[in-house]
Amino acid sequence: MVEIIRLDHVTNKQYGRKVLSDINLNVYKGEILGILGEFGAGRITLLKLLSGLKKKSSGKIYYEDEEVNNLTPLEAKQKGIFCIYENFSLFPNLNVIENIFVNSKLRFGWRYKKGEIYDLTRQCFDILGVNIIEPSRQVNELSHIEKCMVSVISAYISNAKLIIFDDLMPLFSDTEIVIFKRMIRHLKYKAVSVIYITNRIDNIIDFTDRTTIIRDGKTIRTVARSDYSIEKLLKIIVN
Repeated sequence: MVEIIRLDHVTNKQYGRKVLSDINLNVYKGEILGILGEFGAGRITLLKLLSGLKKKSSGKIYYEDEEVNNLTPLEAKQKGIFCIYENFSLFPNLNVIENIFVNSKLRFGWRYKKGEIYDLTRQCFDILGVNIIEPSRQVNELSHIEKCMVSVISAYISNAKLIIFDDLMPLFSDTEIVIFKRMIRHLKYKAVSVIYITNRIDNIIDFTDRTTIIRDGKTIRTVARSDYSIEKLLKIIVN
């Protein structure tokens, strides 16, 4: 398998205290990796570090077999790394097409090609296996799952290779969680790697390929899906 990203003994120090003290993980092309840890384990710091919002203090990060050193958020996106947070980073007073244009400038530049964006957006809804949202709808009228779709399509159109998700499932209904997981699996089928960061075992156990468990800023263990059980993962987290 082709490795998309690897972290070797990565640390992050803030105000003289190590928030991340020894993170080791890797993600393969087209893989869905869960990152599981309790509150205070370092999940959010790790998310921000991967997106370029935080800097590593030591250790090494390799992206597509090349060592990278403290990418900025723009550099991360230029390399195909996108993060999707709970607020979705959308503009509520713009419509779907306008948001996709603004968030996909790496693909389109500054020229607003409405017809091309419209066609690509409709294709992406099909590719991701989700119902089409009317492109003229205002984002402030959309549900959480629809905003998530717009964010994912913006990343996909911008040639995303790795999409990292904050824990979005608490925002969704049971039906929307099914839609979300189907969309993630379609990303996998298109060879896009996914990291899903959460503190809830039930949010990752049925759709991730592997799960890396972190505690107190350290990688404890990575477990393959074939070895999953709620009891086993819970025991690793708390012991």
